[in-house]
Amino acid sequence: MKRFKSCILFLSLLLLGLMISDNIQAGNTADNKDDKKITPKKLEKIYHPDNYKNDFEPGTVIVKLKSAVTTRRAPSSSFLGIDVKKAEELAVANKAEPQKIEKNSDSVRGTELILTLERDTKQAVLDAIDILKENPDVAYAQPNYLYDVEGQDSGGSSAVSEPVEPKTQNDITATPNDPRYSELWGMQKINMPSAWDLSKGSANVKVGVLDTGIDYNHTDLAVNVYEGLGYNFYDFTDNNGHGTHVAGTIGAKGNNSLGVVGVNWNTYIVPVKIGNENSSTGTASDSVTLRRALMYSENIGLHVVNVSYSFFDGGQYDILVEDGLNYFSGIVVGAAGNSNSNYNNTYNCDNLILVGNSTQSDGKASDSSYGEAVDIFAPGTSILSTIPGNGYGFMSGTSMAAPHVTGAAALLKAYKPSSTNKDIKELICGTAMQATALINKCEADGILNVQKLLTDESRRIGDFSFQRLSGHEITITYYHGSNLTVIFPSVLGGYNVTELGTPPSAQFPYGAPVVSTAVTHVIMPDSVNNLGVCTFLSRTSLQYVYLSANLNYLPFSTFNGCSSLTDVVLPNNLETIGTNVFLDCTSLRNITLPNSVVTIQSFAFDGCTSLQQISLSSQLREIWYAAFIRCSSLQSITIPSSVERLEFAFPDCSSLDNVRFMGANPPAYFTSDTFDGCRLLSTIYVPWGASARYRSLQFLMPYRIVEI
Repeated sequence: MKRFKSCILFLSLLLLGLMISDNIQAGNTADNKDDKKITPKKLEKIYHPDNYKNDFEPGTVIVKLKSAVTTRRAPSSSFLGIDVKKAEELAVANKAEPQKIEKNSDSVRGTELILTLERDTKQAVLDAIDILKENPDVAYAQPNYLYDVEGQDSGGSSAVSEPVEPKTQNDITATPNDPRYSELWGMQKINMPSAWDLSKGSANVKVGVLDTGIDYNHTDLAVNVYEGLGYNFYDFTDNNGHGTHVAGTIGAKGNNSLGVVGVNWNTYIVPVKIGNENSSTGTASDSVTLRRALMYSENIGLHVVNVSYSFFDGGQYDILVEDGLNYFSGIVVGAAGNSNSNYNNTYNCDNLILVGNSTQSDGKASDSSYGEAVDIFAPGTSILSTIPGNGYGFMSGTSMAAPHVTGAAALLKAYKPSSTNKDIKELICGTAMQATALINKCEADGILNVQKLLTDESRRIGDFSFQRLSGHEITITYYHGSNLTVIFPSVLGGYNVTELGTPPSAQFPYGAPVVSTAVTHVIMPDSVNNLGVCTFLSRTSLQYVYLSANLNYLPFSTFNGCSSLTDVVLPNNLETIGTNVFLDCTSLRNITLPNSVVTIQSFAFDGCTSLQQISLSSQLREIWYAAFIRCSSLQSITIPSSVERLEFAFPDCSSLDNVRFMGANPPAYFTSDTFDGCRLLSTIYVPWGASARYRSLQFLMPYRIVEI
C-alpha cells in the first residue's frame, strides 16, 4: 500500500510539473492569462489544414495578439505585416449591445481584432494567416468560418390550427389539449406525458434560441417568448422559419387548445438571431457571430441555449466557438450535424451537449452525424412544430433533435433549480433509453428519456450507469469504459453501491449484463449484497471474478455462457447457487464451495465440461434437478452427510468413477436417475456400518457398495 501511495504521489507531482511547464511555454507573464491557454497543442489544432477545408468568409481574418495594441480603424499602411483595409474589435462591447462599436473613433484597441483585408479572397485569408502565425506578437490567427442550420423542411401541413373548445381547470391533465398533439411522435417517444406530471416548466428558466430569429407574434409562442431581451445580429424577422420551429419544440404553450405543445408548457424563450438573411443560403452564420451571441447570452443571464447550426459537425476546431462555450456559464445544446460524420470530441467543454437525430424506429437517421463527440440522440425526423405566420410544419434534422434536449434541460432546471451543468449533462445522458441501433453511436448509447430525467430513476456518472433503489442505495447497471479489468466502486455520486445488475423491465425482462463481452476481470466491492439476474450472461472473455463477501445468493444465469471463466472467488456467506449460474462455463476446472452453501439449484453447473473437481459444502442440504448434468470431466464427488435432497444430480457425467457418501443414511429424497449416464461409475463408497441402508435402495443394486 505504501508503494502504491508513493507511486500516486510521484505521478501527481509529475503531472503538475508538466502542466506548469506547458503554461510557461504558452505565456511568460502572470497578467496575460489568455495567452497561457494558447498551448502548442492548441495552436496545432487551430492551424490544422483540415480546418481550411470548411467554408469561411473571404477577405476576413480573426487575430488574437499577446498584448493590446492600438491601430487606426482604417490603417493607411500594412498592419502586422499584411495589407488591411479595416480593423474592428472582436469582443463584446457591453451587455446591452454586443456588437456596439464606437463609430466616432478612428482607432481601435484590443487583443482580439477582426481584420478586413485589401484582397477579398479566401487565398488572401490563408496567405495572411501564414504571415501572422510567424509573428511573435500574435497568439493565433484564423478565418471567420461560416456555418449554417442543421434542419430542413420535410413537407407536411403548414396550416393555421383552429382553436378547440378549452377544457375546464378540473379536466386539465398532463396530456395537453393541443389539437395536433397526436402528431408529435417525438414528445411521446421521450415520455413527456409522465414528465409533465412532475413539471411543466417555469418562466424562471431563461432559454436562448440562437438561430434565424423567432416569430414572437405566433399565437402558440407569444406568451413564452420575450423578444424585449432578445438581440438581433442581423434583421430580426424569421423569414426562414427554422428558429421559430426550434422554439416551438422547446416551448410552444401547452394546453391552450392551439396547435402543438413544447417540452415546456411554460418557459422564458429569448430570441438571439445569428442567421444572416443576406448570405447565399439566407441563414448562414459565422465564428464571430456565435461567440458574440454566447457572450451576450451570458451577460443577460440565460440558463440554457440551443444552437441548431453546423458549428459542431465533423470535428472541425474553431477557437472562437470554444471561447464562446467557455464564456457562457449555462448549458449549450448543439445539433450534432447532418453530414453522417463519425467524429471525436473537438471541444473539451463540460457545458456542451451534442444531439443526434433518431427516427421513430429508434435508429440513427441516415444523415445524422454520430460518434464519440455526440452525447445523446433525440427525435429529429418529421418533427411538427411552429412556423412563422401562425402556421405549423414538419422539419427534419439534428436541428429538430437538439431542441428536445434543450427543452429537457430547461424542464430539469425548473424542476430542480439547484441542478448544475454537470448534473444536467450527466442526468440527460445517464437516463437515456438504450437503443440497440445507437450503441457506440453516442455517449449515452440511446435516446432522451425526460420522465427518467426528472425522476432520477437511472443515470450515469463517468463510466458507470446506475439506477436508484431506495434512499441512498443504487444498482450499477452497466460499465461503459474500455478497461478489461473492471473494479466496481462501493460509492458512486454519493450513493452506496449495494447491487449490480439491471432490474427486470419490459425492455430487459430477465435483466441484462453489466459489462461488455471484452472484459476479462471483475472485482466487486463488499458493499454489494445483491446481484441481478444475468449479470454476466455470455461475457465470453471473462476469466476472473472476485465476488462481494456479503453476497448470499447467486441468481439465475449469473455466469451463464462465460466460456473463458477459470477462477471465481466465492463469498464465505454464500447460501444458494441459483439455476443456470455456471451453465456452459466450459473453462471452469476446480471450484470449492464455502461451508455456508446449503442449496445448489437446477442446472447450476450444467455443461461445465472441464470441471474436474468440486468440493461441496459441509452444510449442503439440497442438490436440485440436473445440477451437474454434462460435467463430462468430473471424476469424483463427495456427498456431505447434511444432504437431504439428491435429484437427478449428476447425469451424463461420463468420467465420474468415484462417489463417496459421508452420511450414515442415504439422503431422504434420492432419485433413481441421479447417476444416469455415468458410464464409468461402478463403486459407491459409504461410511462403516451403512452399506445395508444404501443397498436397501433398489436403484443402487447395480453398484458395488464399499464401506470405508
